[in-house]
Amino acid sequence: MQKTVSASTEPVQSGASELTYTILVSNNGTAPATGTVLIDDVPADTTYVAGSTTLNGVAVPDGAGGASPLSSGEGGLPVSSSDLVPPGALPDADSATVNPGESATVVFRVTVDSGLADGTVIGNQGTLTSDQQPDEPTDADGNDENGDQPTTVIVGGQPSLAVSKEVFVVGGGTLQPDGLLDYAVRVENTGPVEATNVTITDDLDAPVPGQLEYIPGFGWPRRRRRAGHVLRPGRRGRRRDAATGRDHRAALPCPRRCLARARHDDRQHRRGHRRRRHLRVGQRAHRRRRRARGRQSHRARLARRRPRGRLRRRRRSARCRAGAWP
Repeated sequence: MQKTVSASTEPVQSGASELTYTILVSNNGTAPATGTVLIDDVPADTTYVAGSTTLNGVAVPDGAGGASPLSSGEGGLPVSSSDLVPPGALPDADSATVNPGESATVVFRVTVDSGLADGTVIGNQGTLTSDQQPDEPTDADGNDENGDQPTTVIVGGQPSLAVSKEVFVVGGGTLQPDGLLDYAVRVENTGPVEATNVTITDDLDAPVPGQLEYIPGFGWPRRRRRAGHVLRPGRRGRRRDAATGRDHRAALPCPRRCLARARHDDRQHRRGHRRRRHLRVGQRAHRRRRRARGRQSHRARLARRRPRGRLRRRRRSARCRAGAWP
C-alpha cells in the first residue's frame, strides 16, 4: 500500500501550501480481501480540507463537524476496488472488498498550519485493516522489501544532493603499471534550499587494499572551498585536498622518480589546449597565404603567355600577306 504526497508550492511554505495525499490500495494476492477499512488521521501541524476526500474518484462525505472520514474517530473509510463499486456509489463496512489484481485509490487534502519554522517535518502514515491479513501500514515508496516508511515533507524544502564520480588516465591512452589516475567527484545540489556541512568520504583501499596510493597536493589548481562549505541550490562542488585546496588525485603505486615525469606530462597536458588553439590559427593563416600565392602565380602565368600569343598572331598575319598560307 503506497502513499504519496504532492505540494501546491515548492518548497512547502507555512500557512500557504496545500498537501495532497494519494493512497493506492492494491491486492497482489490470489484471493479477495474483505472487510478492508483504511484509517489515516490528519497529520500534525496541518488542517483537513473539508470535502476533499475521494474514493476511486467518488466524493466521500465528511464526518461529524467536518472531520476527515479517514480519521480513527470516524472509524475509518471502507475501501473497495474500483471494479466492484458502481459509478457514483460507495461501499459500506460489510461490502468493502478488494479483488485480486485490483486496486482502490483514496485522495484527501490538508493545508499547512501557519507559524511553522523551516525544517519542520510533517509525517503521516495510515493503516489498512482486513479480515484476512494483519494491519498493513502505508509505505512512502511502495517497496515492502525495505519496510514501511511514513510519508514526510519538510517545511521550507530540503536539499537534494547528487554525487557522480569519474576517472581519467593522465596523458590519455591505456592505463599502464605505475600510471596516474585522475578522479573527479562532483556533488550537485538540485534541491530548493542550501545544504550545509557537506562532507565526502572516499576509501582508496576499497574494494581491494593497496591498489591505489594517494598523492598529496597533486592536481590541477581550482577555486578553493573551505571545510563545511555551503552548497547552494543548482551549484556543484568537487572533492579537494584539505591541505592544498586542490582536486583529489590518486595513482597506482609509483616510485618517486616517476613523479617528476608525471608532473611534466601533466603540465604539457594543461598547455595542450593553448598550443592547439595557436596551431589552428596558424594553419588558417597559412591556407590564406597559399591561396593568395596561387592567385598571384596564375596571373603571372597569364601575363607570360599574352606576349607570345600576340607574336604568333603577328607572324601569321605577315606570312599570310606574303602568300605563304593557302
